[in-house]
Amino acid sequence: MAFKTPVTPKFVIAHRERYVYGRTKRSKRLLMTERDFFYHCDLECIQPRHPYFEMCDIETNPAVAANDDDVEYLLSLGVFF
Repeated sequence: MAFKTPVTPKFVIAHRERYVYGRTKRSKRLLMTERDFFYHCDLECIQPRHPYFEMCDIETNPAVAANDDDVEYLLSLGVFF
């Protein structure tokens, strides 16, 4: 599913979460699996679903940032290398 923003984000946060997708026939058992959910690299996008999340919880490999501007941008958000 595409992000609902005019510009595709350069950086996103992936988080493995439980996904409920239905019920088994004639029972109350839910069908669940785990899958990656993706969020903008922005607290306003993540905190409605994960209220205790802080950007300082994220660590990334320095190879993720393509240039110095990317490093500055991520550091300004509170993402650590």
